[in-house]
Amino acid sequence: MAVSPSSVVLITGATSGIGRSVAHRFAGDDWRVGLLDPDETAVHELAEALDAPDVYAQALDPADEVRIVS
Repeated sequence: MAVSPSSVVLITGATSGIGRSVAHRFAGDDWRVGLLDPDETAVHELAEALDAPDVYAQALDPADEVRIVS
């Protein structure tokens, strides 16, 4: 997969299942990776485990409209 300096992916539900697999794949291909998951501990542990230079982790539930808007 071709990667440019602007190759960015944002993954919701990042700490388990398909989200976790996708995170590993993109981080391994040197993409800039944004991880979102309601589980704060798990999302930060995943970011550390990816051991990639450009990973951003945030505890956030995409269904929480109030927090998304603010």
